[in-house]
Amino acid sequence: ESNYYEWQRGAAPDIYLYAPLTAYPVKNRLIPLPYEFNDEAKVWISSVIDREFGPLQRVIFVTRRDAGAVAWMRERMGSVGFTAEVRQPNAFTVVIFSKN
Repeated sequence: ESNYYEWQRGAAPDIYLYAPLTAYPVKNRLIPLPYEFNDEAKVWISSVIDREFGPLQRVIFVTRRDAGAVAWMRERMGSVGFTAEVRQPNAFTVVIFSKN
């Protein structure tokens, strides 16, 4: 399902892939990202960063398949004032972006 999910519309309640978020909701805004990290995804992610991340102090980015996403996100988030702390607790990479 993640290959065909309309990621630009956000986490829809009828998508079973995100069912755990119904049972265990996340208090803060969740932005599901596209499965493939390509130029279209970069344009969309950049628009979300520009539109929504200005007032935020912390953003957590989680990925399993890096494919250059971590380096790109570090550079892009750095351009709007965030510093990055990268952790790899298991098969996932977690990047905690913070503003000082």
